[in-house]
Amino acid sequence: DLVRSRGLGDVYKRQAPVNVSQVLESIARTHSVARQTGGLVWIAQVPPDLIWIGRTIDLERIVSNLVDNALIHGQSTDGIVRLQIAASRHQEHIAIVVQDQGQGLPADALEQVLRPFARMDSSRGGPAGGAGLGLAIVDRLAQRAGGSVRLFLTAEGGLGVRVDLADFSRSRNRINAANPDAVIGRIH
Repeated sequence: DLVRSRGLGDVYKRQAPVNVSQVLESIARTHSVARQTGGLVWIAQVPPDLIWIGRTIDLERIVSNLVDNALIHGQSTDGIVRLQIAASRHQEHIAIVVQDQGQGLPADALEQVLRPFARMDSSRGGPAGGAGLGLAIVDRLAQRAGGSVRLFLTAEGGLGVRVDLADFSRSRNRINAANPDAVIGRIH
């Protein structure tokens, strides 16, 4: 395992309080060029004090993959990506919802794109590039965090992705201390 071979295993597996708003702000800064040129309109609705107990790197990867996916595939007819991100706390989980106003996907393909290497265009890499791993990685990380991913079509016809992540600070779900990757209980 690459993480263990580089001596990062303990850091990677550590559960800690993560400020969701700060993670989203950091990701927004990495996409500031697209925002400044008018190619990206970013609307975020995240309470500033929303804390999730988990791995910062997992949350960063989940949100980055969703934003990158929207930047590649979520352009509206005027060429601008309008991205809405919301995060909120529920009883035993937090929900992160990312929506764009692009062309969306056929309804029968919503589950398919969560599989590794699933692509909705026929050419290798497609005109936009990528290997078809972004949403599969999001799904895998959400599962590892005791959560789930649900894709839906937005009212504007774009793609929406809801990621639920178990909140171990408030949940009956618990991390197995001997194996932090083994979650007992999972959100469906």
